[in-house]
Amino acid sequence: MYGRGWRKFYEDNNLGKGQMVVFHLDEPSPTASILWFQVGNGSKDEQPMEEGYPIEDSDSGNEDGEASSDDGEGIVRTRGLLLNEIEDAQLQGLLPLSDGFIGFAFVHRLTRTDIRLGMMKIPKKVATATPFEEQGVVGISVDGRRFKKISYKTTDDGRIVFGSKKWKNFTASRGLKVNTVVLIGFKSSERDDVHVLVILKKLR
Repeated sequence: MYGRGWRKFYEDNNLGKGQMVVFHLDEPSPTASILWFQVGNGSKDEQPMEEGYPIEDSDSGNEDGEASSDDGEGIVRTRGLLLNEIEDAQLQGLLPLSDGFIGFAFVHRLTRTDIRLGMMKIPKKVATATPFEEQGVVGISVDGRRFKKISYKTTDDGRIVFGSKKWKNFTASRGLKVNTVVLIGFKSSERDDVHVLVILKKLR
């Protein structure tokens, strides 16, 4: 589940670690039961999340940029992405992107895989709507300033993967960290040595 409805349900019910939600869908009026149980020894790392606490995407293969959904706003979000109220308000303030952008914009919460391992992936749905070649070079920046050239390649499942070493250097130099939410837009490039311009906007 994803989108504003799930986020509102999550926040309204103060869901967190150690809680289980059971949906009763075979009744005339579907209901949900919320169960709480102790996980582990009650240490700091095992306490339920506080309401509004940003949720980091899983590093599993199904969550790290692989599966995505178009929420009707002309953007694609990482599946399962939840935004807090501040992040959601900032996102709405950035939309719609200007006419110079092409294809789908991509909203993603940076994970440990993205930052520490340097494995940043663009979903197939986003890649196919943008003029990526099978492999090449992108010019990437935060807020359209100080573009850095980074190589990329297309995986067998149609996703775009940026070159690990230069992507890691880029994130470190631009202050991109685990759990940062970014809106990623794409523009055509007029340079022969760069196929696509990639512009990130941080939701603070």
